[in-house]
Amino acid sequence: SIGGISIRAVATMDAMNFLSPGFKFDLLGCFDEPLMCILACCCPCFLVATTRAKVEGREFGLMECCCGVSPYSVRQTIRHRNGLVHSPFNDCVALCLCPQCTMVQQAREIGLNPVPEDMSRF
Repeated sequence: SIGGISIRAVATMDAMNFLSPGFKFDLLGCFDEPLMCILACCCPCFLVATTRAKVEGREFGLMECCCGVSPYSVRQTIRHRNGLVHSPFNDCVALCLCPQCTMVQQAREIGLNPVPEDMSRF
């Protein structure tokens, strides 16, 4: 035990972060953003589509949710645009092990705010 955290838990966190080299946010830090966690679990297509639209610098279109967007390709685009290490194998494994955490990490990486600005005052 290290400071009340088991060594196994520390090793697991390090292993998961190994899967996302270069990202500012931890892969398992998804619970820091509860709304994004809910979106990733209940409506992952919306979170991935809005992330993709923001990465590409354009408006989100509802049809993107219906037609499907690959979280893997969005992740590769984020890596390319932010000059992060190219890591296709790690990205694939991260998406297979915890797709929701990976989607939240991607959204946080690009500064996506899932709450529209005019609603944030409520």
